[in-house]
Amino acid sequence: DSIKDIIAEKLFVSKEAVKNWQYGYNGPADIEMVKRIAEVLKVDFYLLLSEDKEMNESEFLYFLI
Repeated sequence: DSIKDIIAEKLFVSKEAVKNWQYGYNGPADIEMVKRIAEVLKVDFYLLLSEDKEMNESEFLYFLI
């Protein structure tokens, strides 16, 4: 399984949704999803609210370890 598959499974969303979030095509539907993403990635909630940069697949993997 790819990192996107693992994250999508944990969040009960499609891999395409995770890809769209990762590359900034769109964002999560609501703030509760952002909280769930932060929990899955084990990062601070506010880090995900920052628009400073995209999170690449390597960073996804880092947060899952």
